[in-house]
Amino acid sequence: MQPDMKCLYLNYEIGFNEVGLKDEGENDPKELHESGMKAPKMLKDFFVSILHDRPSIIHSIKTGAFIISGLHMSSIIMDCPAGSVCRITQSERASFPLAPEVCSTQLIPIIELVYRTRLYLMETVEAINGCNQVVSLGKKCKKRVLVPPCITSPGISSSSATPTTITTETESENQSENGFNSSATGQPSKKIQK
Repeated sequence: MQPDMKCLYLNYEIGFNEVGLKDEGENDPKELHESGMKAPKMLKDFFVSILHDRPSIIHSIKTGAFIISGLHMSSIIMDCPAGSVCRITQSERASFPLAPEVCSTQLIPIIELVYRTRLYLMETVEAINGCNQVVSLGKKCKKRVLVPPCITSPGISSSSATPTTITTETESENQSENGFNSSATGQPSKKIQK
């Protein structure tokens, strides 16, 4: 999935823009797909990629998207205020002016929407710049993933030919022949397949 336009800072993707030519209302299937499925998944992917390199700024990361459909525009912001669950906030649809007489009244909400989203994204930029993370050069340690990435749909196939399975060392040691974890909890072992 590639957006129409990306907003990058250094090597981090912090926002994007999706534009549709026609506007068939708020319940248009294209707008619903972009604002309800595509945008949240891409925003979370952007969020997780920043978080992977800089986990100490989890509370300051905000990613954003603009969804433009015809002459209407909305903004979507993703953040993680509690540190474990991502929150999505979507603005109301703002309309571009159609006549010169209403330009001043209808253009102000558009400018305000763009400016507010810019301020949210600048919080992420400032957090990235202010992050003084110490990198350990010693023994490799396992990074703890605070927010898991989005799960890809099995219906959408990728170009990879062989599936990969990732298990941690403790899981593979505790796994018995029938595929279940033989630890005290009796829970199935966790396998991630791509």
